[in-house]
Amino acid sequence: MDMALALDARVQAPVFQLDVITPRSLSSRASAEARGLPHDDNRLARDSAAGLEAEAQPHEARVTVETSRDVSFSVAVWLCDLAMLHDLTISGVDQDGLLSERHLAEAPLFRSGRPVLIVPREHAGGFQGGRIAVAWDRSAPAGRAIAESLPLHAKADDVVLLMIGGDENFDTVLRTDDVIRTLGQRGVRARVREQQRWG
Repeated sequence: MDMALALDARVQAPVFQLDVITPRSLSSRASAEARGLPHDDNRLARDSAAGLEAEAQPHEARVTVETSRDVSFSVAVWLCDLAMLHDLTISGVDQDGLLSERHLAEAPLFRSGRPVLIVPREHAGGFQGGRIAVAWDRSAPAGRAIAESLPLHAKADDVVLLMIGGDENFDTVLRTDDVIRTLGQRGVRARVREQQRWG
């Protein structure tokens, strides 16, 4: 929400509910607990949706909560479809739960064709766009990453084009200085940092 306010953006937050099907023939304590999962998860999903909307009001953030009921194997597809309609997807990388954040983040990251911002689990606080690093290897995906992250660059104090030794694209004569100059024309002060590949 801090990021949305800083960029004057709208947030669409997907909150999904799980349908867990347990065979009726199983009568063990474990199966009874498993049959209770859909009710608990759906209640938690409703509580999460209400909490998001309530949290957005004092901040005057424009938040729309998107809810859907899907079986577990199609939630990632649904999230990927939503990602294709938006400028940026923000995801965590927590690996806990039946459908982990990391599992769900991989779908839009590799299949949506849209940018994904990954937030580490240990991150605390709101949006901090002071320094932004963009991987640069003179490729088309790298050029698209720079273009799609321009709104973030304008808010940053330090923009770094990160070049990894050995990741050169020889199909172009585009110079890094050309990128720096073009970003400068858009009010973005950028610099280059070269890093050797580990190992």
